[in-house]
Amino acid sequence: MQRFIFYSDTDSLELKYVSEAEGLGVPPVDIESTKGYRQDGVTVHGVDYQPRVFSLSFGVKGKNFLAAADERRKIARFFADKKPKKFVYMRDNFSVYLYPVYLMGGFETPIASSRLMPSVVQFMAGDPYFKNDIPATSAVIEEPLLEWPEDGLELPEDGIELSATTTKLMVYNNGDVQSDAIIRFVGPAVTPYVENQTTGERIEVDRELDEGDVLEINSETGRVDIIDVDGRHNAFNYITDDSEFITLAPGDNEIEFGSAGGALGYIEIRGIERYAGI
Repeated sequence: MQRFIFYSDTDSLELKYVSEAEGLGVPPVDIESTKGYRQDGVTVHGVDYQPRVFSLSFGVKGKNFLAAADERRKIARFFADKKPKKFVYMRDNFSVYLYPVYLMGGFETPIASSRLMPSVVQFMAGDPYFKNDIPATSAVIEEPLLEWPEDGLELPEDGIELSATTTKLMVYNNGDVQSDAIIRFVGPAVTPYVENQTTGERIEVDRELDEGDVLEINSETGRVDIIDVDGRHNAFNYITDDSEFITLAPGDNEIEFGSAGGALGYIEIRGIERYAGI
């Protein structure tokens, strides 16, 4: 019920007859800073996970020795280019991946004339987190409802703000830790904003989007871009001073977004779940 598949840019390789897998649990913690700072009576250090080293024990089988030897050559050829691979682990409806993954130990199998060649292969993933893409969730900005105040209409000294529109949607992060989010705000919109009411993070862009313009906010890369008919443009200087990038906490995330001008654009949110181990 478990599958172990590697992907290159042009091909894929599934290791079959896997008898043992090591290194797929929580990786060791690496102390990045020994100086730290005092908090609540203890010294806090900067820590992170070490790169993930894992190994797979499997068998290369064939109807005869020549068939098994041919399968062995296919495996050696797949990893011979020394380029990073994507490793996908699948179990029932559960699927996660590691990227980039490199072959760390040598791949060797017995040369004896046998149709079964046992082997152990070791790999290393610089990013130790298993990942799973969170499907995109989208919603259209609702048209504002207009109503008269009960005590009559009073004109404030600083003028009347344009009608604002807001919409909420739920995004679920099934991973173990905070997830980065990629947000695409499609115009028209006036000074659009996005707020994760679960984490309190809010980002606002002081810019008007024409119909078809796309505002893309990526917390993983730290980029804010506007994509229009002329291409992609850096829009980081348009975000307000108190803005912070949106992330997705483990579990339910209530996302509110809106436009100050009552325009009818829509938003799309996706992310990457991160698992410490499987």
